[in-house]
Amino acid sequence: MRAPPSSASSLSLAVGGAATLLALLLLPGRAEAACAVVPTSPPDGSVQVSSPLFRWGGVDCATYRVWFSPSGTFGADRTLTPWRTRKQYRMGEEIWDGFQAGAWAEGVYWKVQARDAEGAVAFSTVRQVVMDPDIDDDGVSVGAGDCDDDDGTVFPGAVEACNGIDDDCDGEVDPGCPVAPVYGDLMITEVMANPARVSDAAGSWIELAHTGSEAVDLSGVSVETPGGVHTFADGLVLYPGDRLVLAAESDPLLNGGVGGAVPMPGLDWSEGFRTGGDLVVVDPEGEVLFVVDGFVAQGTPGLLGVPNGSSLALDPDVVDPAEAGAPLSWCRGVTSYGAGDFGTPGAPNPACSFDEVPIGWGGLQFPYFLNVGAAAPDVGSIFGRVYLEGVTDQVGRGLGIIAQVGWGPSGSFAGDPAWVWSPAAYNMDYDGLVPGDLANDEYVGTFPPPDPGEWDYAFRFTADFGLNWAYCDLDGTDNAYDAAQAGQLSVE
Repeated sequence: MRAPPSSASSLSLAVGGAATLLALLLLPGRAEAACAVVPTSPPDGSVQVSSPLFRWGGVDCATYRVWFSPSGTFGADRTLTPWRTRKQYRMGEEIWDGFQAGAWAEGVYWKVQARDAEGAVAFSTVRQVVMDPDIDDDGVSVGAGDCDDDDGTVFPGAVEACNGIDDDCDGEVDPGCPVAPVYGDLMITEVMANPARVSDAAGSWIELAHTGSEAVDLSGVSVETPGGVHTFADGLVLYPGDRLVLAAESDPLLNGGVGGAVPMPGLDWSEGFRTGGDLVVVDPEGEVLFVVDGFVAQGTPGLLGVPNGSSLALDPDVVDPAEAGAPLSWCRGVTSYGAGDFGTPGAPNPACSFDEVPIGWGGLQFPYFLNVGAAAPDVGSIFGRVYLEGVTDQVGRGLGIIAQVGWGPSGSFAGDPAWVWSPAAYNMDYDGLVPGDLANDEYVGTFPPPDPGEWDYAFRFTADFGLNWAYCDLDGTDNAYDAAQAGQLSVE
């Protein structure tokens, strides 16, 4: 039989039991775990092109909603999603696109609000999403260089179209595309107004050159001539250095051999130009881009009257339209083309040469005397001949020779400013010192009768475009000009 404990043992158990009970009584009751929420994706500061999936982890939470704010203060600018039990949220693309296009385009701050079953609320930390939109769904975001995210045809690498838009986002609008011409882009560089091998109606032409630095669209650009206006159709483009020939007749078999010409049907302008009419290039708004003054045909040294069978060519060194009216900016075409007229239609002009070239010999041939009435249309044909070694002794008209017939006061020097000169045309080859050598070129010209009275008439020739003239009387230039050897004209 077990002996009962001693008194001391009983106290110890009693005390110990009491202490244990007290300890149990003093332990707090078991607490429920608090609701907690933690964002998981997208990562803080990440760049998003399209609407991302927002995710979070929740512990002991019943429902959740997401807060968005452009400033991060989640004040008046916040937007909330509805309460839900799912731990993820993706906003609709239309809402996302609205964020990107609106005040939140720089980025969005977000956090998650959670509450447990009893309604206790907890918030997660705040994260930011950086927006890199691709609203137009062209596969290139703004951050990747899309310069117009509202237009799916505009993005880096797109094909550049001539539409006034920087299609490929390289900072250039329509590079290489034609633009409207401005002053200095277009110049008339050559004019054939008096062809010899074919009629004026078939063989006249105007050369228009692009002297600017960008392609130009000639739509609506016009060339005004003494015979009317030619306006270019839409879509005609000239590139720097291009030359466009406008011809009365575009068929090379009919126009003297000018190929690739743009026709100007129905415009009879050559005679009007020869008598002082202007050629003017104007843009669609009527602004003048270039002018060939009529005086070029009348007043250029050595070209008093457009030379028969030769063009008027602008010196290639003249690049400023304002200089195109200078007397020595133009010269006679000297390169044979097609059927045998002289010029360079559609090709660069040779430099104008104004070196002094003395005539070898020249003379007034016949008649010696003329008697006409003041009402006559002209005084009749007057003939003169000229020789220049290596020039007139070739078959046909010698290149570079300009001939004129003129009249002046009786007994005066033919170089006197009072004399009036008119163009003479090449007539035929003529023998020189040796029979059959055909060394001379013969020219023929006339002029309207001056006032009634006695007058002298003579020929003059130049081979350097009027820098030097040889004044020719009846016994030629082997000796000095003698007024007594001039032709005698009586006008009644």
